[in-house]
Amino acid sequence: MTNYTYNCHENIEKKSTSKDAKHMSSFNVKIGSSSLIMFSLQVHGFWLVQDAIMTVLGREEVAPRMSIALALSGVTLDPMMELQDVKGFKAGVTLRLVEEPYSPRSAQAHLARVQDMLKAVRPQDALMEDSLIVCFMCVLEAPPTLHSSKNKRANSKTEQSGEAPPPPACILPGASEIPPLTTLLPTNTHSEAPSFLLDLSLSCWNPPPGFRKLQGDFMYISVHTLEGKHCDITSCPRGFYVNRSTLEVFDPRPAQSTPVCHCLTDLLSHISPQFKHNLSTLRHRPSLPAEETLSTPYRTVSWLGISSLHSHKPSFSGRLGLDQDLSAQAPDWNKELQTARDLPQRSLEERLQRDRALLQVNSAFVWAVAQAAEKAIDGFVDSISGSHGDPAFLCGGVFMSMPAHRDQLLGGERSHRAAQRLELRCVQAYSDLDGDLQNLHTIPTALADYRGVRLSAQGLAPGIQGPEQAEVPSGLLYGYSAGPLENPSRRKLLELVAQSAKALSLQRHAVLGLTGHQLPLFTSVDAQGILGADGRYYLLDVYRTMPADANFLVEDGEEGAETEGSFPRRYPHVLCRLRPELVKAFIQHKKACKDVGSVSDIIFEMRFNPNVYSSGVEFPSSDSDAVELQKRLLKEAAAFIINDWIPEFVSVFCVFIHYWSNGVCAVTFFCHSHRESILISVFVNVPQLRLREYILDTRNKAPISPDDVLNILPVVKHITMTTTDATRMFTAAQNSLQKGLLEQAYEQLKEATYLFGRVCDDLHPEACHCLSLLAKVAYVQGHPAEARSVQLRVVVISERVLGFDHPNTIQQYVLLAVYLLAGGETALAQRCLYRAKVLLLAVHGADHPYTAVIDASLGLVLQGEQALQYLQSALKLNSSFRGDADLTTALMHHLLAQRLCVAGDYRGGMNHEKERVYVVQQYGEDHPQTKCSSDFLRNITQQAVRVERSIRQGALFQGLVPSQDTTLEQLALVNGILKTSYR
Repeated sequence: MTNYTYNCHENIEKKSTSKDAKHMSSFNVKIGSSSLIMFSLQVHGFWLVQDAIMTVLGREEVAPRMSIALALSGVTLDPMMELQDVKGFKAGVTLRLVEEPYSPRSAQAHLARVQDMLKAVRPQDALMEDSLIVCFMCVLEAPPTLHSSKNKRANSKTEQSGEAPPPPACILPGASEIPPLTTLLPTNTHSEAPSFLLDLSLSCWNPPPGFRKLQGDFMYISVHTLEGKHCDITSCPRGFYVNRSTLEVFDPRPAQSTPVCHCLTDLLSHISPQFKHNLSTLRHRPSLPAEETLSTPYRTVSWLGISSLHSHKPSFSGRLGLDQDLSAQAPDWNKELQTARDLPQRSLEERLQRDRALLQVNSAFVWAVAQAAEKAIDGFVDSISGSHGDPAFLCGGVFMSMPAHRDQLLGGERSHRAAQRLELRCVQAYSDLDGDLQNLHTIPTALADYRGVRLSAQGLAPGIQGPEQAEVPSGLLYGYSAGPLENPSRRKLLELVAQSAKALSLQRHAVLGLTGHQLPLFTSVDAQGILGADGRYYLLDVYRTMPADANFLVEDGEEGAETEGSFPRRYPHVLCRLRPELVKAFIQHKKACKDVGSVSDIIFEMRFNPNVYSSGVEFPSSDSDAVELQKRLLKEAAAFIINDWIPEFVSVFCVFIHYWSNGVCAVTFFCHSHRESILISVFVNVPQLRLREYILDTRNKAPISPDDVLNILPVVKHITMTTTDATRMFTAAQNSLQKGLLEQAYEQLKEATYLFGRVCDDLHPEACHCLSLLAKVAYVQGHPAEARSVQLRVVVISERVLGFDHPNTIQQYVLLAVYLLAGGETALAQRCLYRAKVLLLAVHGADHPYTAVIDASLGLVLQGEQALQYLQSALKLNSSFRGDADLTTALMHHLLAQRLCVAGDYRGGMNHEKERVYVVQQYGEDHPQTKCSSDFLRNITQQAVRVERSIRQGALFQGLVPSQDTTLEQLALVNGILKTSYR
């Protein structure tokens, strides 16, 4: 990520792909060289040769080689040529690796790659650098036991028999203690990587003198092998060789009997037998799936880390001085982003390449923002503003501001944080516009929270193109201060802003300008439109684009609500705005134009004026009725939020509330455990805490000491780049599924998965959701093995892109348990459910809607009294969150009735089934659920009579145990794989 390079292919003419079958085909080819064992590789016809080279460099067999080319039949291939256009290219051909000469930069890049490979990888490194996943394998291979010592012997016997141990006491319903933090992460699942060298650093003879530079010397490297041998190595265009220099004498001549190796590890293997042996061990370790080895677009950091003793043992991190950015010039992030946005979109292939380029640029920008925030706040960058009260920084091409101005009119300091958040949200809204509206640009934007400070981060604005008329102030074409003059550029920008207003449901309106003239606006008064020096139209300062939330606005002359929980009420700042998705939901909620005062009597159209509650804004007197109508509309929207949207959002979907981009910070706001104080005080700055148990009920000693903070890491909130075609296909699959078209949805999901893989290698939250739905559809269609295989990938992806304790990851563990149980892997299914419950209790506490889902699943998987305890807990939670008249609550009554009858408690079973009958009767006597429940109630009543008769006659009677198919169907209903209403 730090060695980011982006090639926009500005001068490359791409051929139109249309729907060429050959273009979309994949080929298996062979890759080999004189020093490597030949291996197979799958490539695509649409790939450039450069794409194939990058894929080859990522293979374990080739790493850490760099600066190579591919050749076919002795001819070196052009890197910018498509594979399908290469003469003689077909499936089964052998492509040879050709070693290319190094440049000083490529030699440094190779050394950096060797450095990364030789660095010891430990669990704490993984949690710090997102280099591999550690929790998932903990569940599959070595799940920790949370039982008391007296049960350890029984548990070990259970493990040896292949059965899962009983659930830990801390995850039983009604347990007084939550799981200890030490159970959240594994501490011994990865052994230390082998040592390779005692030291690898830059030689004291650097830099090469002038006469040696003329002979090609790039740099000198000092190596201390495990055998105790000291060597000095020269880097040159041909590769690396041992020279004759010592600590006292500079002698750059090649040492006797030393080869010149293109790859540094080959030379190190030649001079150190132990290095060769350990490197061979490293290469022969089991290969990991791509989802576990590829870098994620955005860093996901764990809020817990495993501490280790500080050692003088070198890890080669920064020893070569290569940890800094190799490029001397900081990127122009705005130019990079806009160049990617302007890539052609005439065909599917061009759109996929454009989406991938946008994702790469944005992820690199986010990484640069994180680095710049650390340097700025840590004091390594001087402010460029010259003001201590309102500092600004420029680092790595990122402009960072820390507004300290207190605008009491908007609400002081809290208003600034709200404005920063709203700016990012509205930039996202404008970035998501498609079609011609992509010509309305926004600059790269992000927020960085670090050490209690929030920084606004942006790419450098392109500058303002000189005005076509001198009367236009500073090239400003649109905005409150733009004036009434007209010119072609202004008309073009107004056209784009008008179209964007329609897409965002914003109303065209007029305000009185600074000179009293009427000024037409399609945005808030803060927004400004300019023509950049690059010829592109930009919209800036969009933080008040969305309409105001009338729940938190008390107008002059009104009294705020005095009763707690009633509205409107005053808020510390006046920047409470409606979210775009809420505006969309409200518009869909309304069906009649006249009821809401639509601007059109012919078609249903609803738009909002973002300025009606803005202080200091004057409207023409002729628009007073329209302004009052807009205020009424916003009050209706505010009532909709409280009365319809939020209750439906919570009670129907029972989703996890999660506002932050990392799974880390969900804990901060919705933890119901005794760890709440520690989380709120710590996660404001996002430290990474040492994994241990914290005693929080002491008043004499602080629960957290400085030694517990392993690291302080910035959290960056950023724009999410769209995956256009993949998302469109995913949406189509969801629509097909809603219509019951399973086969069609299955094919569409497979196509969407392919498209996501092309853009983001599946390491994206949306790709994770797509794969999860694909697993569900495969399971419903009767393919549990396929569902299990796909869901394994889903869990790994979710842990990597969202975090091990993210709500989605918890849910994916539970779904995996269903598919594992269907394949007969009962013990592994129970372990997945145990882990899901441990994570949920630690993150959200027991009083949470999804706890009911996990408890119901455990009740169906376990047997005996424990199964009844979990089902009773699920019933209690569902009744609390959903209500007694909900179908899911009715399903819990049915599951309890069934299990009680198995235990011989027919009276209790009949009572619960009667509760279910009462609920489903609201759908009519002829509804399938009503008939099913009535039949079951009649059957268990008859069964109870037979059991009672058998007991009086002295005979034993065994209750009927639900079949495996019945249990799997019930698990599918509980987990939403099947809808309750389908039954």
